[in-house]
Amino acid sequence: MVLFLLFGLDKYTEISYNFSVLVKKGGDFLRKKLDNIINDFSVRYIDECFDTLMAYEKIIFIGEQNNGYITIKDITKNNISREYIRILKNKGAIVQVDRGIYILKGTVPDDFYIFQTRYPKTIFSHFTALYFYNITEEFPYYFDVTCDRNYNVKSIKTNNIFYVEKSLVNLGMIQIKTKYGNIVNTYDIERTICDVIRNDNRLDYEQVVKCLKKVFSSNDIKVDMHKLSDYSKKLKCYDKVMRVIKYYE
Repeated sequence: MVLFLLFGLDKYTEISYNFSVLVKKGGDFLRKKLDNIINDFSVRYIDECFDTLMAYEKIIFIGEQNNGYITIKDITKNNISREYIRILKNKGAIVQVDRGIYILKGTVPDDFYIFQTRYPKTIFSHFTALYFYNITEEFPYYFDVTCDRNYNVKSIKTNNIFYVEKSLVNLGMIQIKTKYGNIVNTYDIERTICDVIRNDNRLDYEQVVKCLKKVFSSNDIKVDMHKLSDYSKKLKCYDKVMRVIKYYE
């Protein structure tokens, strides 16, 4: 029965016929030897196939639970060999989008989510944060991100990195959904206003003016002035922020 399941009817018939011929020539001793070899091979083959199938199913399940994304960290945590990732990649079932990050076939790559998955200690800030509030219309192909000054981000290229003290990294941090439904870290509008004003020397000044006008004239964005004041004091830019926003209130 095992052979029938493994090889199908035609192959099973052929193997059975050859086996019967060998038994007639070799007697019981040969029959037992061959029977043991076939059964041992069959059991091991089925076990290997089952393990492989279970690994594939686990990887696909991980992707389905994470909006189409699979990371090497997920694979390691679930005790799955990286070899199965390589096989699925070669078969076209998954696509590598960055180092250690894969997506299921058919998933649309989300640049924001991919970036923050690779650099989880960064927070989208400045103009990139304003993009999430629909203040800037142009897609930010180069991201503005803020992180702890001790965070090693040497591998990040062509992006605008702002370093702050560790105690200030999470000030005003919120989570927001990208248009693809993935959760990323950014800053609330009050922290973003402070960042844009205090770092205006590193940004396109015309864009800074344009964005601030849009923020304070928007009916969809409500700026909490008490929070803005509190943030600006902690970020040591209170006087500059208060002076600038007078032109837009």
